[in-house]
Amino acid sequence: MKTRFLGYLLAAFGLVVSSGNPVAAYTLTRIADDSGQFAAFSGPSINNNGTVCYQAILNDGVQGIYTGAGTKIIDSTGLFLSFGTPSINDNNTVSYQAVLDSGVSGIYENAGSKVVDSNGAFFQFSNPSINNIDMVAYRAVTGAGIDGIYSGAGNKVVDSSSMFSGFNEPALNNNGLVAYRAVLDSGVEGIYTDAGAKVVDSNGTFFSFSNPSVNDSATVVYAATLDSGTKGVFMGAGTRVTDDSGPFFDFGQPVINTSGLIAYNAILDTGEEGIYTGAGDLVVDSRGAFKSFAVTSINDVGQIVFVTQMDDGSSAIYIATPDTPDTPVDLTGTVNTAGSTGLCAMVLASGRYDFSCNPNGPFSLLDLPRESNGTVKRQVYADGFFPEVAILSGSVDETVLMTPSGSCPDYNQPYNPGVFPGSAGKWIDVSGNVRLKNTETPVCAMVLANGQYTFSCDSTGSYALNIPLDSNGQFKLQVYADGFAPSIQKFDEFSVVNDVRLARAAECQ
Repeated sequence: MKTRFLGYLLAAFGLVVSSGNPVAAYTLTRIADDSGQFAAFSGPSINNNGTVCYQAILNDGVQGIYTGAGTKIIDSTGLFLSFGTPSINDNNTVSYQAVLDSGVSGIYENAGSKVVDSNGAFFQFSNPSINNIDMVAYRAVTGAGIDGIYSGAGNKVVDSSSMFSGFNEPALNNNGLVAYRAVLDSGVEGIYTDAGAKVVDSNGTFFSFSNPSVNDSATVVYAATLDSGTKGVFMGAGTRVTDDSGPFFDFGQPVINTSGLIAYNAILDTGEEGIYTGAGDLVVDSRGAFKSFAVTSINDVGQIVFVTQMDDGSSAIYIATPDTPDTPVDLTGTVNTAGSTGLCAMVLASGRYDFSCNPNGPFSLLDLPRESNGTVKRQVYADGFFPEVAILSGSVDETVLMTPSGSCPDYNQPYNPGVFPGSAGKWIDVSGNVRLKNTETPVCAMVLANGQYTFSCDSTGSYALNIPLDSNGQFKLQVYADGFAPSIQKFDEFSVVNDVRLARAAECQ
């Protein structure tokens, strides 16, 4: 972490670090190539489970969406004619733009389930992005010529009826934040989020931008060219990650994961090409069997998926997986509200936890073992706030900002617990299931009650706990899941079997 921090620090002062040697070693795995049924590929996407999906054309001209070595999701032998590049989330839901044999176009999921199509107000769609709460965002043009960014079945995020004249396909994080490149009526180009919040534009030192990528911490990264002609990779309002003042000549569109790791393909002054992270840490380059690269996706484990042209003229899709370190991890910092007020929360990682409650804010988890993939998942839960979940590749000391859950639909039956002081301290068994809204769909969540916790992460969403009752003979049942509004309910010993129904975070105001 010290090496990466130093790189960012130097970049902030106008110095670019490019070591030319990898900080982390990577193992390259070929996912698919054109030696068999496939003739061409585009736009692979990878989720946190390591599953890769992509669009491909077969040797016989059939087009389709595939995963792994060639597992078909859908192809053009049925109702569909052609496909764009897909996006996949951790639920293995695949979203893509497609055109049907009838000429209808739209956004679809999995084996052809419609999200939105041109039978309504729209007639043109971009490639979509899907997040882990199954929200889909895309660019679309209406029959009236209105260009815009939309989600779901046609929910407007922003369109050209106001200050914008045109948009490019958006990026989307797991909290529902949409980031996109757009042009204003005035001709100014920039990177924006949601309904038009400016990240950076061409009114200053910047001239043009690539499409952006955004992570769950709302950090936006992009490639850009300055008025001076300088090219580089930047984040936020213009913080330089790296540029062409050193060994680099040009850059592809960067991507960023939850831990803040930035990956991109670049061309060097020498003509060599490669994939790099951060300020210039090498992953793989063209000095071996590879000729050129296009980075398309990175997951929170740090796996980078890319399309490559080989020296022999063939093409393939690869995953670059960082070799797993075995050093323990220290997680420290504070849990704050957006107003920088310390917050009492539960911080959980590697099966251990700490409460940031004495005083409110600070937490410390030391010498944590890593998961088998070398990462640590930090989960932060607080009453009245959305969970904050991050997959980290090493030790960090940072502030975790929590977002209030606001007003959310309540799908649970109300219960008025009785007061029974005589039952204080009594241990009881509580159980139930965690479900999605008014459905039987299970949800993987953390279930917390009177200091005891478990996870509802089996195939049924069930939970079971043995807990002590509080001084009123009651227990507070708290259920938290990434992408959902928290559920906080009180019960007594006469209501020990309770199903909990969670609302999507996107439903909250």
